[in-house]
Amino acid sequence: KVKAFANTCRHRGARLLEGTGRCERAIICPYHGWTYDFDGALVGAAAMEQTVDFERSLYGLTPIRLEVWQGFIWINFDDDADALDAFCRSELAGFKRPRRFVFGELPRTATGKIQKFVLRDRARET
Repeated sequence: KVKAFANTCRHRGARLLEGTGRCERAIICPYHGWTYDFDGALVGAAAMEQTVDFERSLYGLTPIRLEVWQGFIWINFDDDADALDAFCRSELAGFKRPRRFVFGELPRTATGKIQKFVLRDRARET
């Protein structure tokens, strides 16, 4: 399941991830080394063992609402907003579902760059 979280550590608010790369085992904060698993749970909090009543389970990454619609991943920072599917159905109600289109041959310049593309409506070809 795909999930989204705020890209900030719950300890001091440091940015957790930037650029490109791979997180193979966990997400580790570069500031104090707090460690999160890929479900957002805090699994390691350096030097917090002595903190009275500190519960790691309360300091996971902040989840961000995420929905998948038509194969696209959408995030929404408003937890009280309507569901994406309902919003799209109401906002896109006047639009007709597009027929299947295929790309025609892509004309190229002498150097091989694509000049433009032509979209053909397969439904009209029959």
